[in-house]
Amino acid sequence: MNAKTWNKPNQPNCPIETARQLAAQPATSPKHLMEELTFMVTDIRNSTADWAIRPAETYRALVAHDRIMVAAVESRGGRVFNIVGDAVLAAFERSTDALAAALAAQHALRVRDQRVAEGELQLADRVCIGLHTGTVYRLGDDYRGLELCRVARIVHEGKGGEILASSRVAAQLREQLPEGCRLRDRGYAYLQGIRGAERLFRVEADPLVAYAAPAAPLPGPWGLRLRRLAIQGLALASLLMVEPVSATGPDHDPVDPPPPSATACPMETPEPWRFDPVPPLQGERRSEPDGGVDAERVGPMSGTRDG
Repeated sequence: MNAKTWNKPNQPNCPIETARQLAAQPATSPKHLMEELTFMVTDIRNSTADWAIRPAETYRALVAHDRIMVAAVESRGGRVFNIVGDAVLAAFERSTDALAAALAAQHALRVRDQRVAEGELQLADRVCIGLHTGTVYRLGDDYRGLELCRVARIVHEGKGGEILASSRVAAQLREQLPEGCRLRDRGYAYLQGIRGAERLFRVEADPLVAYAAPAAPLPGPWGLRLRRLAIQGLALASLLMVEPVSATGPDHDPVDPPPPSATACPMETPEPWRFDPVPPLQGERRSEPDGGVDAERVGPMSGTRDG
């Protein structure tokens, strides 16, 4: 946030304007201000140390990070409602759009790291993204509520280059994951200042692949009609038995199909996972049922962070 935004109350995300809106609200929070949204929060690991050692490179990396995140969020139908330090906070109406924005941001960070000059800070392996769905209170262009605190704690549990999703987001995404993506159970984590344990899932995907955003579901009756028309069209095509015309080159020789892309991510069927209603005790280790994944350490947060 720059000085111009800070000093002009009419600008969005201005603290003065937000404070005025908050003072104008009644003491009891009305229900019509409550919204259920999916939030995406980013964090750059060890950014505080970089400011002390390499301030110029850190400034350029932070500007690139903010531009990439804003572009990824807006291209997937989301809205960036706040930028605090090295953290970008965005809101989405659908969890699938939030995941698509996170994957697009990861891909853009990889491309940026390959193009920057030698000596510049790399971002792809240092940016962690957290996703969570919850009900919050809307205050003008900003949001307030426990669920925002929860997603902020979730992103602090991750490592650089990871996308962490809460159990609620994972339940919404289980049947709508893009091809080549999967959810890996990270186990339970005790989030600072929040009662109970939160089960987290890591989104595993190829960061070099630009995943397309899933299409929005069609409304009830129209969706059924279009699906029925598509099935009838496939049945009609099979009855006509039309042979496809082979592509030919300049000498009328058949053209071989192009080889598969080297960066294409093979489809992996996500292993079935379940929700355990009883979280483990604080400090307990719990291994995965398949035996192929190391058990994540579960314990209380220390309350400190590097970046």
